[in-house]
Amino acid sequence: MKTKTISVAIFAVAFSVLSNASERPKMNVQPIDADRFLISMETENTSEMEVSIYDNQGNTVYASQAVKPATTYNRIFDMENLDRGEYSLKLKVNDLISVRKLTVAENEVAIGKAEELVAPFFALNSEKLDLTHLNLENENYELQIYSKDGLVYKTALGNTTPIHARFDLSRIQAGDYDVLLNSSKNNFNYRLVK
Repeated sequence: MKTKTISVAIFAVAFSVLSNASERPKMNVQPIDADRFLISMETENTSEMEVSIYDNQGNTVYASQAVKPATTYNRIFDMENLDRGEYSLKLKVNDLISVRKLTVAENEVAIGKAEELVAPFFALNSEKLDLTHLNLENENYELQIYSKDGLVYKTALGNTTPIHARFDLSRIQAGDYDVLLNSSKNNFNYRLVK
């Protein structure tokens, strides 16, 4: 009976995430000149908005999160001081993530086609951490949990669609943790306070 309850709860969360993702925000990335581009995001309701740029090794070059939920985000980015090469641009509005390839060349910034993802759902219930990720792209994922002192837990989750997992955290001490859900293409973070 307990397994059925958990399965129903996970299905409800996945359905909720998909429903919210269907309320698509307007996201536009437009080159302005050889070194600059404009990012515009607009939603009907106030939403949490984030922008991140990563180099081809996965290092964060730029990260910004709106101080408070908003209905619009407009910003011009200047890539002049960045090394020439390929980058990833990640736009996040609530649970919808849009990823684009950025190529910084000598006389242009080229912006690739958007690939949309739905962010995973994390929930801490007592001593258990629940994870649901639709994994529509069938990526192989790994989960890692870090404290301020380093890695405390690591496991491979595979490439199932969807990914449902529950982790027993009763053996880790109270404190702040960073939970990372990673594949070769995607990186998701969750702040955990136990």
